[in-house]
Amino acid sequence: MLGIIEFIKEELLLHPYRFVFDLILLVFTAWVIFKPSYKLPKDVELSKEEAEELLEEWNPKPLTPAISEDTISNFKRNRIVVNGFPGAYIKLTSPVQKEVINFGTNNFLNLSENEENIANAREAIKFYGVGSCGPRGFYGSQRSHIDLEKIVADYWGSEECILYSFGFATIASVIPAFAKHQDLVIVDDRCDFSIQTGTKISRCKVMQFKHNDLNDLERILIKITKEDKKLAKIHTKQLRLIIVQGVYPTTGQICNLKRLVELRNKYKIRIVVEDSYGVGVLGKEGRGSLEHWGLKITEDIDILSFNLEHSFGSIGGVCVGSQEMTEHQRLNGLGYCFSAAQPPYTSICAANIIQNFPKNIDKLDRFKANNIYFETALTKALSGTKWNLSGSAPSPIFHISPQPLTESITREEYDTLIKYLENIQLNALNIGVAIQVPNRVDTEWVTYSPSIRVSVNSNHTKNDIDQGVQYLRQALESTPFPH
Repeated sequence: MLGIIEFIKEELLLHPYRFVFDLILLVFTAWVIFKPSYKLPKDVELSKEEAEELLEEWNPKPLTPAISEDTISNFKRNRIVVNGFPGAYIKLTSPVQKEVINFGTNNFLNLSENEENIANAREAIKFYGVGSCGPRGFYGSQRSHIDLEKIVADYWGSEECILYSFGFATIASVIPAFAKHQDLVIVDDRCDFSIQTGTKISRCKVMQFKHNDLNDLERILIKITKEDKKLAKIHTKQLRLIIVQGVYPTTGQICNLKRLVELRNKYKIRIVVEDSYGVGVLGKEGRGSLEHWGLKITEDIDILSFNLEHSFGSIGGVCVGSQEMTEHQRLNGLGYCFSAAQPPYTSICAANIIQNFPKNIDKLDRFKANNIYFETALTKALSGTKWNLSGSAPSPIFHISPQPLTESITREEYDTLIKYLENIQLNALNIGVAIQVPNRVDTEWVTYSPSIRVSVNSNHTKNDIDQGVQYLRQALESTPFPH
């Protein structure tokens, strides 16, 4: 104790200012540590009258924004209720009760109506139940998930495959699993919203090239190469990705992957291909855009992603590639780590369809023949009109628009055009054909001209196509433009 007192006296004599500062700091630290983190409210007793008065004055804020009468009336007017499978025909219960030709389908090969598949789903539900009850990394993995991953990897000739439970979330999870805030992603400016979502989540730097214009892409790559040379070093710590879609659902155009691979090899950059609208319909055996262009996974591109919700009559999505790439996603893929796994019966259905796909080549051949016939009929019907046709076979998607799809427009122009196209959609339903009118999300990069999206099914006959195209032209001609 005496030693401490002597030390304090010595410090006070030799370093008086520092001693005072240390003492103040010590007192402040003690005050911060021992002071209560909050003050206990004083108990206030209200009389019954005061309590009732406060309750009457209380006006809670709504949990959601108020919906205008116009919005409600538009919803009721545009509400379309379908009963049954979305095959070559659909049965409507609203706004009219009738069966119509379905040109709004993504069920290109009609495999969602496969009787064997439906029977397998019923048996799987009896055994597994209807849900997986958890994410894959915890207790959601089932044997059917592992089997489907192996079947997909084998069919596409890759090392491994990872399965996601929701098609949209697949590419939206793949991108942020690899690209971080310091990385660079180069994308087509008409890529769909799932890719835009993935880049937004990753917070990476994004550069856009003109839609399906690989010359513009090369211009960007040349610019990046020149910047590297100025710095006299290669950015070894920056991951660089080019992300494209085998078939762009926003315009129906097909990406020239062979030319893209040449750019990859020339400028040493990685490629991610999202091919949800290519698999099942492109290529001799339905392997999609890679087979169509004669390319191989891992050798020519780095990552292949697609969903199972169009040609394969199921739900969910997969990412195919090297073992290192897939294993990395099992710990970093948001949709894999934090979403409940795919219901087992849906993975069993997808596995059966892909495993037996060689038996369904006749469906693929019928679809390709229908698709070419459909393009010819559309081109003839729209010839000499104000309407633009985007997309060409073997793309399964065609767009009909009053303006070129690559031109940006104001939000006011968009709202007017989308109302016009929705009126055409309802008119077409009343006449006898179902079509799609995709709407944009407010957070999309650019507002482009809206369009009517149409496609055919392997079960359509030539008579169906002729009659449906005739109905469509009738709806286009008879619907007045809103003023």
